[in-house]
Amino acid sequence: MSQIEALEIIGSDSDDTLTIDLSQGNPIPSQGLIFHGEGQENLVPGDILKIVNGTVETATFRFDNPNDGGIDLDGSKIEYRGLEPISSTISATNVTLDYGTTTETITVTNAGGGQTSVASTEGELTTFNNPAGTLTINAGGTGGDTVNVQSLDPSYMGAIVLNGQGGADTFQIDTVPAGASMTVNGGAANDTISVGGTNGWDSILGALTVHGDTNDPTPTSSNSISALGDAVSTDRPDGDHLHVLDEVSATTRTYTTNGSTLSRTGAGSINYDTLERVTIDTSATTGSDIDVTSTPSSCVMTLNAGMANDDIDVTAIGSNSVARINGGAGEDAFDVVTTSSDGLLFLRGESGEDTFKFLGTGSGLFNAIQVEGGSEDDVASVDQLNSTIFRFLGGSGADEIELGQTTSSDLAELHGGDGNDTFILGNGGANGLLGSFGVNGEGNDSGGIGDSLVLNDTFTTQTLNYTNANDGNIVVDGPTITYTGLEPITAGDSADTILNLPTALANNATLQDSADAGQIELISNSGTFEDTILPNPTNSLAVNLGNQSDVFTMNPLDAAYTVPLTIGGGAASGITLNYGAAAESLALTDSGGGITNIDSTVAATVIVDNAADTLTLNAGETGDDTLSIDSLPAPFPS
Repeated sequence: MSQIEALEIIGSDSDDTLTIDLSQGNPIPSQGLIFHGEGQENLVPGDILKIVNGTVETATFRFDNPNDGGIDLDGSKIEYRGLEPISSTISATNVTLDYGTTTETITVTNAGGGQTSVASTEGELTTFNNPAGTLTINAGGTGGDTVNVQSLDPSYMGAIVLNGQGGADTFQIDTVPAGASMTVNGGAANDTISVGGTNGWDSILGALTVHGDTNDPTPTSSNSISALGDAVSTDRPDGDHLHVLDEVSATTRTYTTNGSTLSRTGAGSINYDTLERVTIDTSATTGSDIDVTSTPSSCVMTLNAGMANDDIDVTAIGSNSVARINGGAGEDAFDVVTTSSDGLLFLRGESGEDTFKFLGTGSGLFNAIQVEGGSEDDVASVDQLNSTIFRFLGGSGADEIELGQTTSSDLAELHGGDGNDTFILGNGGANGLLGSFGVNGEGNDSGGIGDSLVLNDTFTTQTLNYTNANDGNIVVDGPTITYTGLEPITAGDSADTILNLPTALANNATLQDSADAGQIELISNSGTFEDTILPNPTNSLAVNLGNQSDVFTMNPLDAAYTVPLTIGGGAASGITLNYGAAAESLALTDSGGGITNIDSTVAATVIVDNAADTLTLNAGETGDDTLSIDSLPAPFPS
């Protein structure tokens, strides 16, 4: 053979087998060998090429089409035509499989006995000894190829490199043995890399690295969070997508993500970069601990939790990124701590009674954040926002949302959905509510108190502007809270409180003591505005009536109420002041400008501005009361 420079072997119409034995050295001529399988008698096994014995550094297999191609063994070349399977039992440190430009499906399986088989719809079935170095599979420069790694020898110890090259390729990685490593290079176009097969992430034991590489700029998906007419939006290309499927895991696991690594207890880690989308499906049947320490910049990350109770912690998300975390069924607990990026964060509880805690400290929470409660009774609490658009969607159920400290640049829009919902604004401090707020109670259950708004803060002045039975706004030292679809309101602590009743509706209002000490309440007997509970103001209280012949009644107020009450506004048909049972002296005085002062020795002063058609004073049924009239303004008689 040493005298032969080139060799061409032509088979017959039967099932031919060519064996190249390297045990006595390399028999391949210097200018190569060509094997023509020609026809075959049976589809399986067909014409076979076997390469046996010996050792090479690199074995490269080239596949031109389903039956033609070439093999390079450290520079010695074999060309073949019309073959079916190829079998190699030589020891090659590195094995490379080069596929053509036609769209094809490439499947990698464990052949047993320390061997790997790779089948392709556009190339020969090739079986070879597991390389100790690197197995490289090049899927081809064009065409959208599919590469399936279905099984590997559990004792596989080498590196595996999968190159998508050109085209929108799909990779399905079912296994990475513990002693092996695998790298997926998506190449050009929009590629999809799915990890986890029948056993989910449990079969990914070795290190897996995924590079999305370049991607097409289209198509794109729009992501947006809005509040009060303003929005933060980003259009992200669909691009390269890593999808980790672990729904089949039946054991409680901890999943951790950061900007470049995904990890799970009991499995190998997944390192990644240059991806536009990352999706993780956690166990469908057991509760999971999910720790999002960060997400990659300019990427959309989606985490789908399962049917049980999950514990989800979010520390930060990447710049210009989108994070979508879906709790699934079960009672999920979301905890979000301080984050400082310009990304968008979507949290969705879905079914189950879920809790959302935003533990912003220091500079508070940045981002645009949207929370969807789901179908049952959910609770959300936000410590602190900072330059944030915040949107809450309660869904069905009796939801509670508590929003603490905010800054002047914050925008918050809160929707209760169906059920009797509670909105709590403020953290009990002083002037902690800045920015702008919108509260929409939406639907509520029949019976109960309906959707309620509670102001848990202290203000210098709070002004409640009622529009109708369920809508209006509250101005608190500058910031405005606009609300729709509410029933009762609990105002905050303030020095001065102003209540402006609807001007275009006929109101019938009663101001009286509340059930709790230190509070009074304004009741709408006409159903034209929201019943309101008021902590006793420390300086003044004003009730401004409408323009439709309103009726106003004051019953005895809280025992600790001491500040002047002014009743003014439009034209009332009647004002009635009912005093308590204790003996008292009442004095009516014209203060000028159409204002009447009514002073009491045991109750606060009442100031009537633009007196009604009738003013009635009921001094109480017990005790000796005294009434003195100095002078009265028009229209009262002198």
